[in-house]
Amino acid sequence: MHVSQYESLKDPTCTWLENWLMHEYTECYLYYSMMQDETDAAIERIWQEHFEMEVSHLKRVAELLKQYESKEVSAVIPVPEFPDLLKKIIEEEVYITSDGEKYKDAHKLPKDADFLSTTTRLI
Repeated sequence: MHVSQYESLKDPTCTWLENWLMHEYTECYLYYSMMQDETDAAIERIWQEHFEMEVSHLKRVAELLKQYESKEVSAVIPVPEFPDLLKKIIEEEVYITSDGEKYKDAHKLPKDADFLSTTTRLI
């Protein structure tokens, strides 16, 4: 569940601390989502423990952001609470795929769409 630092989609216009803050926020969101959807109490406690660790990281980065850049968290992350839980987002968007440069519901693609091809084309 750890957010990868490889092939990152970080915003190059943000400072290092802003990107770090968004990274920690994302980890908090992912663990929170897992914790909220977990049905096994023992596993839920594991998600909660990781969530609490990431919240402490987020708080520390928020302190550094304020100390070194004189910015509040709300200047970087304008959301006062987490967005919809990950499970809900996945359920709503599981069939969304690219069709060229656009996104479409896979059920509505033409029969000859690249997405439905069983062979891989390089060009």
